[in-house]
Amino acid sequence: MIESQIRFSLLRNVLAVSVALLVLSVSCSTAAPAQAPEPTTESTEGPSPLEQAPQATFAIAGSTVVVEGDMDIGFYERFLAVVRGREDEITTLRVNSGGGVTDEGRKLGEWIFEHNVDVVVDGLCFSSCANYIFTAGRNKTILAGSIVGWHSSEQQDEHIARGLGISVAELLAREYDRSAAEWGETPSPEGRKQFVQAVLSSRPTAVAEEQAFLEKIGVSVDALVYGFLPDQFEDYYVNAPAHIDGWTFSIEDMASFGIANVTYAGEGDYPSERAKTEYGVILFRVP
Repeated sequence: MIESQIRFSLLRNVLAVSVALLVLSVSCSTAAPAQAPEPTTESTEGPSPLEQAPQATFAIAGSTVVVEGDMDIGFYERFLAVVRGREDEITTLRVNSGGGVTDEGRKLGEWIFEHNVDVVVDGLCFSSCANYIFTAGRNKTILAGSIVGWHSSEQQDEHIARGLGISVAELLAREYDRSAAEWGETPSPEGRKQFVQAVLSSRPTAVAEEQAFLEKIGVSVDALVYGFLPDQFEDYYVNAPAHIDGWTFSIEDMASFGIANVTYAGEGDYPSERAKTEYGVILFRVP
């Protein structure tokens, strides 16, 4: 299941998982917390984002480790527990995932790259899965009817803010207000301030870690932020239909970003029209 269409950085780290709880804790208390609360799966006001997708499962079949589900806190440690002692036997990772917590995705991407593992997409590889798992694979295979989709990056906020003609801080403030409204809460000035400061303080580390990872595997960040670049910004970010959650590229265009050794194991060209419709992904053509 594709994760929420919210494209801002608060859904790409621990703050992302707990933003609704931050809104609630600030607006319902006269003493605002000094920092965002730890993520939790319990809330009396509504379901936590952590409850919206089942925990990922892992299985080993011969030399293949099968990963099914989205990446939550602890995802990578659970993966390591499954492959421990068999690391040298694993040659392929077969994945079906809508994405999830970026730190967890990058850790698995590092493992895939360091162990020269092939990646097979069986269904969906979206968001953090596309950013860090698919790109890290030695050889990458997209099975028939499957799709790889991008829609976010640790580095996207500058592009979005520039396109809107505002600062990153204002962009985050708007997202706080929008998230508060979605949860039926009145935005709190103090909560807004704390939220913006918390995200801004965490961003440099996240951006540096993402960029270091991409440089290590030889992939351009432009693939991860393509919909927010000037030539696509109005059509994708401002005017895209509501059912569109992200984008993909042809196999040839993937190579232009350094995403090489990709094979589509289906009939016709990638992506199939059915897959684009089913997963809400548009195809960008790269000049």
